[in-house]
Amino acid sequence: MVLARKWMYVKRMDGEPKPTDFSIAEEELPELEAGDFLVETLYFSLDAGLRGYIELGVLPVGSPVIGMAIAKVIESRNEMFPRDARVCARLGWCTHAILNPIKRKDQNPYIVPEVEGHSPAIGLGALGLSGNTAYFGFLEICKPKQGETVVVSAAAGAVGHLVGQIAKAMGCYVVGVARSEEKMRVLKQLGFDAVINYRVGSLREQLLQATPKGVDCYFDNVGGELTELVRERMNLYGRISVCGTVSSYNGKPAPVTDPQRDYVTKQLRQEGFVVFRWLDRWMEGITQMQEWIKEKKLVHLETVYEGFESAPEAFIKMLRGDNIGKSVLKAKVKKSMVSNATEKISENMHIIANEPSLAFYRIQEHVRKVIPLIVDRRAEVVQLQQDLQGKCYDMEYAISAVKDIEAADTSLKNVQELLKNAIFLKQQLKYVESRRPKKDTNSSVYKRLSAHITLDLPDLTDISGVVRETTNRVEHMMSQARNSNSNINNNPTGSTNSTGGPAELQRSYTTLH
Repeated sequence: MVLARKWMYVKRMDGEPKPTDFSIAEEELPELEAGDFLVETLYFSLDAGLRGYIELGVLPVGSPVIGMAIAKVIESRNEMFPRDARVCARLGWCTHAILNPIKRKDQNPYIVPEVEGHSPAIGLGALGLSGNTAYFGFLEICKPKQGETVVVSAAAGAVGHLVGQIAKAMGCYVVGVARSEEKMRVLKQLGFDAVINYRVGSLREQLLQATPKGVDCYFDNVGGELTELVRERMNLYGRISVCGTVSSYNGKPAPVTDPQRDYVTKQLRQEGFVVFRWLDRWMEGITQMQEWIKEKKLVHLETVYEGFESAPEAFIKMLRGDNIGKSVLKAKVKKSMVSNATEKISENMHIIANEPSLAFYRIQEHVRKVIPLIVDRRAEVVQLQQDLQGKCYDMEYAISAVKDIEAADTSLKNVQELLKNAIFLKQQLKYVESRRPKKDTNSSVYKRLSAHITLDLPDLTDISGVVRETTNRVEHMMSQARNSNSNINNNPTGSTNSTGGPAELQRSYTTLH
């Protein structure tokens, strides 16, 4: 069994809400059934629209406070929502809840997309209720065109700062209206072309200077006098999207001039909306807003309050305009070590004052448990010190090696020059080698002989043996011929009794054939 805590609306508000208008109730949750999953709230949304619902009687006294929340699945019997998944649903201000998309379709749970560098609370802002309010409420009703002038009231709020950035992405000239110099600086950083502080100077004069071409689109979060002054600046066929009426949430609506004449003469169109009108296209808005965030066209701002018990105070601060961007409350706050230690000391002091024997026993138990841990920690510290010392030695050696490398710079340059000279000499040797005449390494006696004697050689596939034999005979014949010539010169009447001569040449010719 899980004990859930939830905030209840218990007293009708008179003007600005008070903490006493709310109270905490507890509820024991039943066991999970098929299709159920149990969630623990991480963040829940603080919305100005809640004040409007209360004023209109949509949320009667005695009801749980409604609103969107980001929660973590801690137990599940639904495969679509596994354990540890982060979901967004209409949980209200509570710590735990059991969800079932089939039994409770009004809760409308879905997995929250993750965005690097942002907390899960972005699922309540740019990628959730506020983001879709800006996306659909502005684009579907105002239908802005490039170059048009757009005015946004409460421009530094949860929805307003997103509407202004969407308008800039559409190529519009954007004017933001806020209540402090700090918020004006933020709007300038977000890319607003002009900003107005409605608490300083003449609002009519500031609007005139900020909108020299008039106003084509007005995204209205405030109502009252500001809306009347903006309507005076509206151009022909201007469009007004009414998202909220913050100016009258805590009091009576301000009296304004009858707007009918402007609506007729300027052919204006004004339309109010509740974002759940586009519930069937919910993920379309989230997907597009996520794409703009990735493209750096849109920045999500949020103000985070902490502590489930501080929800009413955080809600009141948000209505006063203390926030910049989306207001969310972090339900579970992890206590700091100092806070935990303080609580323990206070508890022990109370015991010592009232139960001395129990106090000394607890001190003894504490010492018995802590001393071994201290000894272990001391050994760990000594080991870490030795490791650190070794790392320091390694670092010093590395630094020395780097210095040696720097000192060897001259030697390395000399080596580089020698290498360049060696490469040049090698190239020169190759060039000289290429200029020398090539030797005929394939020369043979047969080739030398064929240059002087023409023989009718047969076309044989392998005549190496025949050629070798014939070559030997020819060389033998030439040797004998030289000897014969020598004998003739010495003996003119000598005999012709030689073994060479025409007959031997004839035999050589026959052998070749």
